[in-house]
Amino acid sequence: MAITANVTNGKLDKTNTTPTQNRKTSSAKASGSNLGYDDFLKLLSAEMQYQDPLEPTSNSDYMAQMATFSQVEATTEMNEKVLSQTASNLIGKAVIVKTDMNTSGYAGGVVNGWQEIDGIIYLGINGGLYDINDVDQVIDKDYYEKWNASNGSNSSSGSTDSTTG
Repeated sequence: MAITANVTNGKLDKTNTTPTQNRKTSSAKASGSNLGYDDFLKLLSAEMQYQDPLEPTSNSDYMAQMATFSQVEATTEMNEKVLSQTASNLIGKAVIVKTDMNTSGYAGGVVNGWQEIDGIIYLGINGGLYDINDVDQVIDKDYYEKWNASNGSNSSSGSTDSTTG
């Protein structure tokens, strides 16, 4: 969780800090990122206010910063859309995910849905939720059944039970 603080006379005002997760702003925040448009504009205005008056930053430098920030945010949003599309495409397919929940280090099953929680996409596999980034393999259902039969005794809490998918 990131903490924000106001800048007063070029120094951080630590008396009024606010966790960014609890703030409700209209900024377009990307999941997993710590800065939104409001935060960027606060930084930009602090930079303008406390710049060296003998060597001021040019307008083109400010515009370049804003363009770079917008490009990074657009790329982040595109990545999120690709991840959600990938999660949708995995529904009904058998996957193996890395996990530390059982002795084999892997769990498998048929993806029956997905949801986004705090900016992280989780796949619903046999009643459990697994981070999409932990997907190790997307496999053929016949191969999955053979894999499940050989690893089924190592599973915990039925995480590799193929009958519920």
